[in-house]
Amino acid sequence: MACSRQVRRLQSVTLSPVLSFFSETVQGVSTIRAYGAQYEFIDKQDKHIDTNCRVFFSNTLLNRWLGIRLQFLGNTVVFITALLCVIERRTYSAAIVGLTLTYALNVTDNLATFVRLFTQLENQMVSVERIHEYSDLTSESSWETECIQFSREDWPSRGVVTFRDYKMRYRKGMDLVLKGINVEIASGEKVGLVGRTGAGKSSLALALFRIVEPEDGTILIDGIDIAMLGLHDLRSKITVIPQVLILIHGNHYLHGLLFSVRHLF
Repeated sequence: MACSRQVRRLQSVTLSPVLSFFSETVQGVSTIRAYGAQYEFIDKQDKHIDTNCRVFFSNTLLNRWLGIRLQFLGNTVVFITALLCVIERRTYSAAIVGLTLTYALNVTDNLATFVRLFTQLENQMVSVERIHEYSDLTSESSWETECIQFSREDWPSRGVVTFRDYKMRYRKGMDLVLKGINVEIASGEKVGLVGRTGAGKSSLALALFRIVEPEDGTILIDGIDIAMLGLHDLRSKITVIPQVLILIHGNHYLHGLLFSVRHLF
């Protein structure tokens, strides 16, 4: 039963990539077709499905293994009962022997039903464990600013960004991706970040938006610590152009009408 529970947990874990990858593929189907990467994504999805099917097949084998053992145990009970009835045939009447064998035959079904229900209960507890894990996730910071008083309309007025010994890691136990950043960007100053992949360029943008909370240090914008601000108040005042390619259906004229025709001419 313990093994069945672990396999059930693996089945849930391996099913998540199948569903998430399918959802991501549907959302980016235009980009995939534009670059001719259909077969590459099909191969990736096939690998996810194969992994899940291997676990599902193992779970099916365990159920069959359990069924055979239960049938063997039930048949053993019936055999021993029948053997005792033959040995003690002079002690008990035919009616008692028949009633005993009838109940013995039902032992197999009752035992199988009990064990299967208990096994299903153990397997379904995996879902309860996953729900409990989600309930223990760290809550996101407050959406509105509550700790300090500041003018939402006037902030930021100059746009001075200051990093003070800023450190950040993506998850506990992982290495720091930003290690003691100390820099001040003046108002109106244009700054370029140069570095190889994984140097921390995108991590700085995540830090400014507080997508990832700091391990240590502070970020000040116009002298206000952004850790004291609500996420909506902070993110509504900052703009970023992402690196992700976005294909818009239709034409630029129709999408321009969503804003105003006067901005086009």
